[in-house]
Amino acid sequence: MLTIDRFEGPFALCETEDGTMVSVPKNMLPAGCCEGDALRLEDGSYVKDNQQQRRRKMQEKMQGLFKRK
Repeated sequence: MLTIDRFEGPFALCETEDGTMVSVPKNMLPAGCCEGDALRLEDGSYVKDNQQQRRRKMQEKMQGLFKRK
């Protein structure tokens, strides 16, 4: 599982589940990918993992609810 951190030139810099950063050529990504998208490798191609993205967004919302000011 990878999460797109940012784009630099022809590459997407992605974070792995263990926190390692890897470069993936943009032309290997599905069309319409953007920062924060979760990707998984399936049959040699990267595909968006929409369920993982929803889970991450919900976790972020929950963390925001419980922050102390």
